[in-house]
Amino acid sequence: MESSHKHVIFISKRDAEKIKPGENWALISITDSEDYLPELQDGWFEIKRYHFIDGDYDEGSLRYVGKNYKYIFSSYFNRELALKMIEEIANIVSKNPSAVVVHCHAGRSRSAAVAKFIHDKYGYIPYNTAEVLNLPKEARPPPDFSVFGKMNTLVYKLLDNPNVFDGVINEIEILNLSKEHPRTLYQRVISIISSLR
Repeated sequence: MESSHKHVIFISKRDAEKIKPGENWALISITDSEDYLPELQDGWFEIKRYHFIDGDYDEGSLRYVGKNYKYIFSSYFNRELALKMIEEIANIVSKNPSAVVVHCHAGRSRSAAVAKFIHDKYGYIPYNTAEVLNLPKEARPPPDFSVFGKMNTLVYKLLDNPNVFDGVINEIEILNLSKEHPRTLYQRVISIISSLR
């Protein structure tokens, strides 16, 4: 169900720095690292910051790199970040902001995925420009959902289902265990099975 009074805006870091926030606006800031934080104007009622690169992987690439996935994809979006973001977005939405602004570097990929999640889960109307919020409600154009076409699919998949890669990761761990000493293998398999309960 869409709300005609609540919006999720996804934009670039540069555009986020220009915004003078309206009353009750929240910001989700996504950067590659803490070294690239935006210089924001005052007035945001809440700001949440996340750091991960604009990369993607899937089950095939996880299988291909095998046990090295933890190192190769260490700077990518992951299950732990997804769980944290889901909880913090729910907390933001519970405070009933009129707009949630999401930025990443270019405002097309990571921020689009988060905006799509907020739209799908909470019904916020998505736009990829903050200018629309300066228009009277009756003059705002209908949202263009084609703007989600360049979104980071990894980010959206994990927000939609943080456990989406658990099966393949367990498979990798068990295959890796088969190369270990049998006694150690037995202990590790029992540990993995116990953790799934």
